[in-house]
Amino acid sequence: MRLAETIKATVKCPKCGKLHILKIPLDVFDSNAEGGLLKIAMGHGDHVFVAFIDRNGMQRATDTLTLIGGESRGEERDEVSKILSYMNTVLEIFEEDVLARIIAASIIGLRIYFAGETDVTRPLYHTLTYLLQEFPPIVTNIDEADVVPDAKDSKVPGEKYFSNAIEEAKNTEREDQRILKLKRHVEKIFEISTLVTKKLKASKTPISIVRLQKELDIKDQDLFGLALRRAIYKEPELANKIKEKHYLI
Repeated sequence: MRLAETIKATVKCPKCGKLHILKIPLDVFDSNAEGGLLKIAMGHGDHVFVAFIDRNGMQRATDTLTLIGGESRGEERDEVSKILSYMNTVLEIFEEDVLARIIAASIIGLRIYFAGETDVTRPLYHTLTYLLQEFPPIVTNIDEADVVPDAKDSKVPGEKYFSNAIEEAKNTEREDQRILKLKRHVEKIFEISTLVTKKLKASKTPISIVRLQKELDIKDQDLFGLALRRAIYKEPELANKIKEKHYLI
């Protein structure tokens, strides 16, 4: 399987100082950049950080947009409304199982094949970037993909967890709260993933998955599985600390 060419970019929010290291597939950059710059929006609690990145991975400009509170400029309000619109569009146009598969795969670093029209891909990229706070591993060449999300036989660990999360989000009356509910699920996985990482690094010998889950007191098997795979995706050497290697295949 041929790996996709990527652009590595380091961007920093001027408002809160949060740093992001992004790996952007080159074909994704070329198909979404405008005027030689790719615009990426990431939620930072009470504000949205917008970075403009060139083809060399350089941060050429930034902006921050107020989400709630204060008096936002009309331009900021328009930008925030656009982001929320992207998110709600994704919830409406994708079947729940396909979207669940895409989110789960993005979290654990599986390359996802997607080559839809721009009016579909753009909302998807923005939504996943907001949820993950990093650029999603989407490729437009099927030979480079680990997952084809709309294939009948396609399965991704943790997709059941996100099917339930998406259903919960869709049942929320306020549209602006839908994506926030999904984001809380992602943040929970990331928090547990951090705990998993610390636990594995502290262990001098390989530890069983059952014991690890019990010590962290995580009852939800799918939630724990996503967190574990996320930890190993971010730091692959942690796989050596797991006894059951077959679990990660």
